[in-house]
Amino acid sequence: MKKHFAILTATLLAVSLSACNGNSSSTGGNTSSTSDITTSSSVIESSSSDEVTSSSSINSVSSSSSSISSSSSSSSTSSVETPKEVKIGEVYTSNYWDLTIKNMTKTVLGDLWEKVPEFTATRYEAVMGYAEQNAPLTIQITCYGANASSAVRLYKERMEALGYYFSAENNYGYQMVDYYSDLFLAYSLVTENTEVPYFVIQSNVQQTREVAWNSVIVDLYTDITGVPACPAESYSTNYDNSKDTLTVFALFVDKNTVMSNYINELYKVGFTVKSTDQYGVTTLIDESGYLTVQLYLTYGDYDCDALYINFVNIWPSVPIASFTNLAQFPRLTSDTALYDGYTYIDPVGNNNEKDFTLCIYYKSASTTDYENYVSSVINLGFTKGEVETTETGIISTYLTAHVPFSETEVLNVTVRVLYQLSSNMICIVFYQANAM
Repeated sequence: MKKHFAILTATLLAVSLSACNGNSSSTGGNTSSTSDITTSSSVIESSSSDEVTSSSSINSVSSSSSSISSSSSSSSTSSVETPKEVKIGEVYTSNYWDLTIKNMTKTVLGDLWEKVPEFTATRYEAVMGYAEQNAPLTIQITCYGANASSAVRLYKERMEALGYYFSAENNYGYQMVDYYSDLFLAYSLVTENTEVPYFVIQSNVQQTREVAWNSVIVDLYTDITGVPACPAESYSTNYDNSKDTLTVFALFVDKNTVMSNYINELYKVGFTVKSTDQYGVTTLIDESGYLTVQLYLTYGDYDCDALYINFVNIWPSVPIASFTNLAQFPRLTSDTALYDGYTYIDPVGNNNEKDFTLCIYYKSASTTDYENYVSSVINLGFTKGEVETTETGIISTYLTAHVPFSETEVLNVTVRVLYQLSSNMICIVFYQANAM
């Protein structure tokens, strides 16, 4: 499989869910409530049992004691097992992988619960919880009595049999649930800060692909309203702050038609083909000359057919929005002035990002271009301040506006437009907005 574009934002193993106190009883069926979601570091008895078994039906009667520890709790001797109701954040303790643990797994994963292989151990602590706000509900099962020499290998083998893909960097596997979501299963043998190793399993379902074309970020970045969407089953949208580029992967597409169809859609909004190279990369440019789009067929998640769409806007629409909270800002329109790029300036010199200004340059500009641009900013709702002229021949105008930020907060936005007579250069300076 190619690189997984929408992998975990943080490895599941870094997610610390609740576990029992180190001196918890070995009696099965105990639960304890906890708000401190941390991984247990209790000292446990060692066990030679390291067998990994497959999940049985969640509605079945418990298996015989031959598949579990000889120290199983009294609850396992009942001919019919009744699963307990366990709340989120509550730790459930058992001496075997019982129906309660299976029910907890089903609560988190739904019909995918059987995709979590059982790990035979002497004692279990299971908990459902959230790693952080807005994170998916996760099941963590801590297995005590793990054989350090074989636990990871055997569990991974069971996962392979169930069709998991594996991360190259960390101990977790994943498999596709639908066009938008993946099942993640992380596993870890904990040996540090404990006298006896234990095995931790964590699993959840995460939405890793976007359901719809992200028109909000595409329109903001391109500075165009209504950039056509590329039809696909799902998407992955990534903004590269360091390069100021926006990439969209249209996933699970028809490779025979998707590229030509999307080029036709771009034609309709004013794009033309600039070039097509020997590798099949087609580059289009819009009427303004500011925006280019690169297209080529590639592979996405699970080796699906995908169209790579890379937008490059030389007008800094996203930086301007971050400085001013304005989604669109006027460009200079002129028959002679040429756009000459942008940069960040540290006027104070202390390398504090809060002091940085954003500067956009136009060369071969006239005083008329300067005056027209000041007028276009005023038309946006800015108030014109004093016009200053320095001894070196630089004319500058400050413009300010009050921009809503929330229901209760308003931002003070300042823009300065400068014109250097000797070089026919216009510089548009954006200062970072501050709350009034």
